[in-house]
Amino acid sequence: MADQPLPKPTDQLAGCVWLPRFIAKVRRHHEGRLEGDYLLAFCHPRAVDGRFIEHFGLEKEQALSAILSAANDRELEQWFTALPGVTSERITEWNEFAPKIGSAGHPGERELVFMLRRAYPDGIPAQAQRSSFEAILWDEQ
Repeated sequence: MADQPLPKPTDQLAGCVWLPRFIAKVRRHHEGRLEGDYLLAFCHPRAVDGRFIEHFGLEKEQALSAILSAANDRELEQWFTALPGVTSERITEWNEFAPKIGSAGHPGERELVFMLRRAYPDGIPAQAQRSSFEAILWDEQ
């Protein structure tokens, strides 16, 4: 049976973009089902996962453990919103910052170019070059 698609980068839990996608990636990684470029970027400090971890002041191993031990999304939402680095202001900052990762003049610009050239050596549509979120949405459509 094929995996369900990962949540979109813009999907939210606790009002926070990327959180549902990060949770799904953690679970797949734990099950040995995260492959390819997903595995290469998993929790990498310069990829969106790593920037998410850093923005909210998470300890990677503690976050992975919490995600894997939670029974459902409600528990994960409660865990996440109880973290000291997670406030409504920080979530708003993240929601404004994250969709710009990889955009010209923003963090991740070089990393996005590298990943796109690696994945699409014969050419990359302009839409996929606008940001990491746009590249993911285009690639996974």
